[in-house]
Amino acid sequence: MNTRIAAVASFLFAALMQVGASPSHAAPVSYSFSTGPTAFASSALPVSFSGLVGGASGTFFYDAAAHLAVTNADGSSAYFGFTPPNVNGQPPSLSALSATVGFQPPLAFSDPNGSTTVWNDTTGNSFFGATPNSDALILSFDPPAANGNTLPRNLSGFELAGWRIYSVRMLWIESLAMTNEFGPSNNGTPTADFLNSQALPGVLPAFSGRLWLEFQNTATPSLTSFVFFNNLQVHPAVAAIPEPESYAMLLAGLALMGMVARRRRRAV
Repeated sequence: MNTRIAAVASFLFAALMQVGASPSHAAPVSYSFSTGPTAFASSALPVSFSGLVGGASGTFFYDAAAHLAVTNADGSSAYFGFTPPNVNGQPPSLSALSATVGFQPPLAFSDPNGSTTVWNDTTGNSFFGATPNSDALILSFDPPAANGNTLPRNLSGFELAGWRIYSVRMLWIESLAMTNEFGPSNNGTPTADFLNSQALPGVLPAFSGRLWLEFQNTATPSLTSFVFFNNLQVHPAVAAIPEPESYAMLLAGLALMGMVARRRRRAV
């Protein structure tokens, strides 16, 4: 009898340890984000865009276990995401973007999946005048206009004064300052070297980045422009609290193990 109880207790203990350990390996991870309040808008956009004040905020999921899709000619590594997983069977590195940007009332945008691109000390990274051989991490919800129409588009969003939101990117780029709220957008402390490989980082940067919103003219689709916000901050969600059922299983397992110990003491 003792052997049977011990076997059951061991099984319960092993199962509980597996359940308890699974969150640390779970992917993707939920993140929230927010930006500084100042919008840096292209002069090509109408004056209506001056009403984009208060910054942007929202949530999304990031999967550091996503697979590499392609190594680009510029040396960057692009990870799966633009094509929905039900089409290619590959989980996206980004998913479930849901966000708003300050306006009266706030303007919403969302995207079911996106792709992550990594540049680690690559010469192809020249974004916004970055120094050669610098790092860049770019989270893209829908490909930018420069990619043309060769990739799926899934972004849902808003239109303002004849311009609709076309793509959303979160940027961290070595050598560029992304903290300034007033004056020239690149004033401030430059971002330091932060990548050591072409792999997806296990967690997203804890320092300031930039949220880049690209817009397309509805009357002339070949025309695109942009608005960006500095002081982008992303934060992983707090670890989930175990369900009551998990606690019940743990207590049951501990009770069984206690019973085994008592029986063994009596038998001695």
